[in-house]
Amino acid sequence: MTTRIKLFQTTCICLLFLFAHHVAAFSQPYYFRHYQVEKGLSNNTVFCCVQDKQGFIWMGTKEGLDRFNGYSFDVYRSGDNSGLGDSYIRSLYISPNGDMYVGTRIGVYKYLPSKEKFLKILKTNKEVTDIQKDTFGKLWIISDGNLIVYNEQTDVQTNYSNLHHFSANSICITPDKSLWIATPEGLLKKWLPQTQSFSTYDVFKNEQTNLSKWIERIIPTSSGKILIGTANYGAKYFNPEDSSYKNILTRNNSNNGIYVRDFLQTSDSTIWMATESGLFIYNLKKATYTNLTQNYGDIYSLSDNAIYTLCRDKEGGIWAGTYSGGINYYHPQYSFFEKYSPLNSNTTSLSGNLISEICPDSYGNLWIGTEDAGLNQFHLRNKVITHFKADDKKYSLDPNIHALLNIGSKLLIGTFEHGLDILDIPSGKIIQHYPSKNADKVLKSSFFVSLCRTQDGIIYTGTRFGLYTVDLNTGKFKNVNTDLSNYFIHSLREDNHQNLWIGTMGNGLYKLSLKTHQLENLKSAFAASNGAGINWITTIFNDDFNNIWVGTEGSGLFRYNAAKKIFENYSKNANFPGNTIYEILEDSKHTFWITTSKGLVHFNPLSKKVINIYTTANGLLSDQFNYSSAYKDSTGRMYFGSVKGMISFNPDNIKYSNFRPPVYILSLQAGDKKIKFPEVERKATTVELTSEQSSFFINFSALSYVAPEMTHYRYLMKGIDKHWITIESNQPVAYTMLPPGKYTFKVQAANQNGQWAGNIAQLKIKILPPFWRSDTAYLLYSLLTIAILFFIIRSYHLMMVEKGRRQIEEIEHEKDKEIYKSKIDFFTNVAHEIRTPLTLIKAPLEKIIKQIETLPHIKKYLLTMQRNTDRIVKLSEELLDFRKTEVNGFQLDLLPQDINAIIKEIVENFEEAIFSKKLQLQLHISHQPLIVNIDKEAFTKIISNLLNNAIKYAKNEIIITTIHLSKTSNNVTIVFQNDGIKIAPEMSEKIFEAFYRLDAAKGQSGSGLGLTLSRSLTLLHNGSLELVFEDDKFNTFILTLPFNTKNN
Repeated sequence: MTTRIKLFQTTCICLLFLFAHHVAAFSQPYYFRHYQVEKGLSNNTVFCCVQDKQGFIWMGTKEGLDRFNGYSFDVYRSGDNSGLGDSYIRSLYISPNGDMYVGTRIGVYKYLPSKEKFLKILKTNKEVTDIQKDTFGKLWIISDGNLIVYNEQTDVQTNYSNLHHFSANSICITPDKSLWIATPEGLLKKWLPQTQSFSTYDVFKNEQTNLSKWIERIIPTSSGKILIGTANYGAKYFNPEDSSYKNILTRNNSNNGIYVRDFLQTSDSTIWMATESGLFIYNLKKATYTNLTQNYGDIYSLSDNAIYTLCRDKEGGIWAGTYSGGINYYHPQYSFFEKYSPLNSNTTSLSGNLISEICPDSYGNLWIGTEDAGLNQFHLRNKVITHFKADDKKYSLDPNIHALLNIGSKLLIGTFEHGLDILDIPSGKIIQHYPSKNADKVLKSSFFVSLCRTQDGIIYTGTRFGLYTVDLNTGKFKNVNTDLSNYFIHSLREDNHQNLWIGTMGNGLYKLSLKTHQLENLKSAFAASNGAGINWITTIFNDDFNNIWVGTEGSGLFRYNAAKKIFENYSKNANFPGNTIYEILEDSKHTFWITTSKGLVHFNPLSKKVINIYTTANGLLSDQFNYSSAYKDSTGRMYFGSVKGMISFNPDNIKYSNFRPPVYILSLQAGDKKIKFPEVERKATTVELTSEQSSFFINFSALSYVAPEMTHYRYLMKGIDKHWITIESNQPVAYTMLPPGKYTFKVQAANQNGQWAGNIAQLKIKILPPFWRSDTAYLLYSLLTIAILFFIIRSYHLMMVEKGRRQIEEIEHEKDKEIYKSKIDFFTNVAHEIRTPLTLIKAPLEKIIKQIETLPHIKKYLLTMQRNTDRIVKLSEELLDFRKTEVNGFQLDLLPQDINAIIKEIVENFEEAIFSKKLQLQLHISHQPLIVNIDKEAFTKIISNLLNNAIKYAKNEIIITTIHLSKTSNNVTIVFQNDGIKIAPEMSEKIFEAFYRLDAAKGQSGSGLGLTLSRSLTLLHNGSLELVFEDDKFNTFILTLPFNTKNN
């Protein structure tokens, strides 16, 4: 008791002299992580929360059902493809077999994980606030105060509230399988299945009040008791064995009634209560509690005081859903690190963020220097922090502090460009300031960076320019060595051999013998570790085995090998998160705790391996620590300063979880296509991708929520990767342009011990080849090749057949030509032979006819002889003319001629023949001359043959028409039409062959050369003669001649 009074008196004296502001130490053992809409939560109002059998956390909000995997939220809403009919989620329930039921404002939905769909199962459109399943597999549901029992197998529902005339608020099932109902009237009802009835218990029978007896929630404990949360009377504890109850927590610290919304039993004696007044952690055995509430200046406190739901995950983490602050997550591991930082309210905080020094004194206090807000005194016994402010007008304390050293009742304070202050701890006064106004000019800098007292009691101080000793009795400073005069002396450490190790910023490491005062430059000692250029020394540490360790800025951690007189790099191959080392402390197991710019490293110097890395994900204030700020007390508790405050912890209390996080492959993203994998298929899923989707990302997650950012993964794509690839965080794995084939992607997560544990999630991937490389394509290629070969062989065969046919035709053609030539030659020879005799006969015959007028009967015979003689002469002339055209011996005498006149003249010559056959001739010829460049004789033969041919075969009518198509046309057309027997289209060319005669013409006289000769003469005029089929009545021959024919 006397000790406590003395301590109290000492504290009061400090209060009086320091004029300091005292607050309760910020050592809150409960730290929460917040998930709100900014991180993907659908709404900050969270009504309910559960963890499914796979390990996903589900949360019901005002705007959706959220599934959380530790990194991201998948949100299900009404209107999407999930089948969920309402986004306002009021209750969630996981049945013993793992089925999940969702209570909404319009009924109950069952989640179908294999399809990632929701199925409505209850015929009600009212709000569902609680769901439980009994031992018979029936669902007990509270919908708008009605107690409904639903049989999924028969799809039958029964409203028990109507049958038994009561309303219901909450349901619970105790360990003995008894089912209990809470009512708004403060009653508990136990279901009696044998009698299909309820027994009733009043848990307000001892209260005399007019306030509502509303029961919000009932939860069974592991011992079979029932926790009762009320709207006005806090929490009650009901014992079903003797039907007794007691009030365990009814009012808060402000003596207001507590509205309890939910319970969570975390141990046999510990109950968490979700209330409108924050969280209450109640100890059933001790009947004590801790009330956690929102602290607006504390980012680790609850985000809201209105707590609606509590649930605990498989790792022991606790989730607290709030009305306005999203969901809060707490895990006991977060309490390993106690946090001390400035708060907005300045009621439980340090004065600044940048912790630059931590120094104990002989009074059981820690002095904490900051670079931004001065000095703090931390009273370890009562966890009180004092923000120190100098009270003496003579001296003021600079807020930028860089060095602290305790000597008896004095505290030496090194500042930035403000010199060295001496604080008298009992009085709280600055009693001396260096350099004084009357001091000599030994000191070259007022920036005191480091302080060290040797075993001999000599005080060394490192400054911006040089190393000095200071005598507190005389106030004299002495330059230790002029070689260091211009160096930034950052770190000082004495070893067990009376050597002072001196670390500089920019000029490397030195060792000063305190016996001989000899200074040694250790630059060459780093050369063996490729550290010849290491000049920035941040800290020097002497471990329990008298080894010297050196931390550097940018080059990592080194240990001095005294035997070899070299420094060995210990961080290069140890996977340190960063190469800037701030401070080093050693625990009772001789492992190191090292602060860096990217986290706190737990390091084993014997194995040269990192045991673990801690970051803000594990509860640190910041990943970046600060220079010179580390301290270990006599109990082994460590203190480290960062750029956002100070942390403390006892390494012996840090326990690693053996939890093996299950790994799930969540989705595969190929271009714009995202393939999600239903939960039950995630461990054995096969997906087919097209060749266009051969570049893709695979998303996966290990369902660990303590520090998901620190979970390490390894993955392997069988068929591509030869070894496992390790990554230090959850991130999509990308593969680019994989060739077609079958692959298996595997991924596994490490537990907190760094061991590869738990399941290996697998995804089988089949990348289809492009169509041109598919089996179907190869089949088509085969068929096409066969078809091409068949086509080539057949074409070759047909070609050879055709070639043979053509050879035969050529042979026959040559034979026909020879026969034809023989005919022509024969008839020509005959024509030559008979033309002269016929000429000799024809002339006398004409004279005889002229002289025989008196003998008519003889004249008749003579005229017959003359006609036949003329016919034979004409035939021979035609034959000779045809022969000329065939052998290119017929030369045209082209002159401009009036073809209309020539046609009229020819028609007049045939009038007798036309008249004798009683034919009607229509001659459509212009009276105007039509001048064409022709050979008159050849043209006459053409027209005569066509007209003669028409007269022979016409039945009644012949039509001759000359047509000059247009002024710009270079041709003239003469059309001959007769109504004789129609010539078949297939004979349109045959009739122009020499000696060919139609069957219908065999009774007519002729040589079969008329049309042949006409076409040959037409072609010599560069014209054409064709049989066309324009009219069903007439045979139509069209003769076309150019106006200006040139010799062909």
